[in-house]
Order: sequence, then structure tokens, then C-alpha cells
Amino acid sequence: MKIGIRDVAKHAGVSAATVSHVINNTRFVSEDTRKRVLDSIKELGYFPDQMARVFKTGRRNLIGIVVPDIANLYWASVIESVEITIAAKGYKLIIISTKETENREQEGIRMVASGVVDGLIIASTQTDFSQIKKLVPKGFPMVFIDRILNSCPCDTIVTSDYDAIYQGMERLIQKGHKKIGHIAGLARLSPIKSRMKIYKEVMREHDFPIETGFVQYVEDVFRSAAELVPVAVQAGCTALLISNHVMTDDIFSYCDEHGLDIDLLGYSQAAFDYKHKRMDLIKQPCEELGRWAGSQILQRIDDPGTPVKNIVIPSVLIQRRLVASFTH
Repeated sequence: MKIGIRDVAKHAGVSAATVSHVINNTRFVSEDTRKRVLDSIKELGYFPDQMARVFKTGRRNLIGIVVPDIANLYWASVIESVEITIAAKGYKLIIISTKETENREQEGIRMVASGVVDGLIIASTQTDFSQIKKLVPKGFPMVFIDRILNSCPCDTIVTSDYDAIYQGMERLIQKGHKKIGHIAGLARLSPIKSRMKIYKEVMREHDFPIETGFVQYVEDVFRSAAELVPVAVQAGCTALLISNHVMTDDIFSYCDEHGLDIDLLGYSQAAFDYKHKRMDLIKQPCEELGRWAGSQILQRIDDPGTPVKNIVIPSVLIQRRLVASFTH
């Protein structure tokens, strides 16, 4: 015989409404009552009828998140933080990994927005909101993270690397570096454009020329960026700003393996990293970004008319070396 919500209520000595509130996290229930309900659910082997819930509430209690790479520690940390945040409200997460491929992203969004999820958190590889708008129903709840799309009318939550990059480059300059290169990610992405702008601003403030070969863009962020290092070294660079976590790992390993005497300023998400002892690193607030994203998509689902928010969270510079003079 199939166990129903009334059976659970009778077993726990509460009302069916209380069982529903415990399952759906829709109202405060005392810890003692919640425990009795959960114990009864476990003992009786009750499984909520998901389809009945959908028909009744119009919600699936599923949220989708679109990210470039689930293997990247940065995105893994964001996903975990989002998952913890939405789970507290009874939601589960569906993950779409795009590998920075526009077609793959569009296919994934079109699939889950067609009735699979209640809302989407998107770190898009597109450049304009019009490319997303055509994929989702009008008014569909969305929160965009990490990247800024042109003409985007939705909530956005991004990090600011300005202070961290500025401070990191100033430390390189204090060591005596004047020929600082920049190995950047995909040129179309807004964070990469922002980091390039900061790099050029610092170089301009110190009247340091950006010579041919100083600036290099990768064509595929998932291929090693190490092949660009010899180009920068040949151009005369004695230090490099690297624009993301994956490329920092690749380039550090390459320099270590080839014994290159070049200072690096890169990115890392690890709390303790072997590279920290030898280079300054920029740590982005991925956990905070995930918490904000999770909270904001829940609010957007519950109250679609709430004012749009644009949230900026600063990154931090992790200093691991004493500034020393440099001669070349």
C-alpha cells in the first residue's frame, strides 16, 4: 500500500499541513516536531509525489546553474555554495557545463528552461542578452553571475578584481619590474576585458610601454596557456599577470619545469596552495558569489517583481612574498 502524507501525519501525531511545511520548508516548524515528522517519513518509507507537487504549486523545486567548467575549482566552489543555499529552502540543483562553448550553452538553457527548472543561474559565454532571451519563456527567473552581458535586464552578481590586480602589479613594480606582460583568457568575456583594462591602466600610470608580445590571449582556455610564455619572455617580459586559475596552474608548472626566472601574478582558489609560497595570488570570493546567487534566484522565483539587483563583490590579493629589488 502506498504511504501518503496523511499516514505520515497520523504516525507523527501532527496535521498533514505540518508535514507539508516540513517537506517544503514553507513555514517555521519547531525542531522537535520537525524531527518527529522526518523520523516518521523514514520509518514509513514515504516518498513525496513530485508530480502532484508540480501540479499543485507549479514548481519543480529545481534550479539550474550554467557554468563553463565543473572541474575548475572556482566553479566547483560556486556550485557547492549555491547548492547549500538553495537546499535550505528545499530546492535541488541541475548543473550544465558549457566548456565555454556558445552552442552547448544555448542547447542546455533551451532544454532546462522548457519546464525542467524553476529558474536559472548563468555564467554565460555569450556576449549579449538577446542570445539568451530567445531561449527562455518571457519573465523566466534568471540570475547572471561572473560575466556581464550587454543589454541584460536581469540580476547580476560579479566580482571586482580592480584592487587585487592593482595591488599585485604595484608589488611587482616595487620589485623593479617594468616589463610586465599579460596572458589573458577569451577576449570576448567581460571579466577578461575588465582585467585587461586594469593592466593597461597600471602600465600607463607608470609610463611603461606595452610592447609587441606583452599581451597574449588564449584561443581555448581549456588548452594549456603555457605555449604563450616563450612569446612573452622573448618580448622581454620579466613578470606576467595571468587572468584565471586554470591558466595560472599551467603557466606556473611550465615555468617551474623549464627553470624560467619570471615573476607571476595569477589566480587561485585553494586555501593552501604550494604556489602561494612563491607568488602573489588573487583569490576570488566564489563562496560568497554562490551564496548571493542562490539567495537571489530564490527571491526572483518567489517574487518576480522585486527590483533588479547588481551586486559587486571584491576579490583579495594573497601576498606570499617579501618585496625585493629586481634587476634585469
